[in-house]
Amino acid sequence: MMAQLTGKEVYVGANRKALFSKFQMELKHGLVILDDGYQHTQMGRSLNILVISGEQGPGDAHVIPLGNLREPLSAVRRAHAVVITTAHPQSSFVQQWLSFAQQLVPTTPCFIARRIFDGPIDENECAVKLESYQWGGFSGIGNSERFEKDLKTWGAPKYFKAFSDHHSYTREEIRQMVTAGKQRGVTAYLTTAKDFYKVAGFFKELQEPIFMARSHYELPKEFWHWMDQGVPCAC
Repeated sequence: MMAQLTGKEVYVGANRKALFSKFQMELKHGLVILDDGYQHTQMGRSLNILVISGEQGPGDAHVIPLGNLREPLSAVRRAHAVVITTAHPQSSFVQQWLSFAQQLVPTTPCFIARRIFDGPIDENECAVKLESYQWGGFSGIGNSERFEKDLKTWGAPKYFKAFSDHHSYTREEIRQMVTAGKQRGVTAYLTTAKDFYKVAGFFKELQEPIFMARSHYELPKEFWHWMDQGVPCAC
């Protein structure tokens, strides 16, 4: 999905250091971005951008298995910049994170990325009118509860099913879900862009409509100014 959206080369592998060496990325590309790589300390980085969810405050943030943090909060000291993601920039959780960062790393710039819910759109990225359907939803991401909540901004789904993060769907699972949805009157489904590309073929076989509900983040111009200055210096 990332390759389709960016038009850039995307490399996937469990051992990122070996992958980097195998494809000689340093020679092929002037800039390499590691997705979800903040805690991947085997590889040296020129810039560390720490992304923090503003859906909860630092007081409720705990390391796995008690929470969803990969490292203790003290790891923020490695960051060259902190980005707080949220749908509500003025929330108390965001203000708590800003205060926390100011105390622990007062010279590190902090930015707020506002999450905007897009869609629904079809496979050709054309807008879809949900009024024509009795719709349900599903997702296999780390925060399906938030996705379901986002969907409710368009009305109450007739049916919703949450799968585990990075779920590998099977044809039989989709068939069973569609059958269960039909019993509740569902005539179309909404899912995340990531899940859409995994299951679109199954839905086509079943001749059932499926649409994407995509989100993106709006960053302030100060962040892009910082990037314009920081990336060339780091490289």
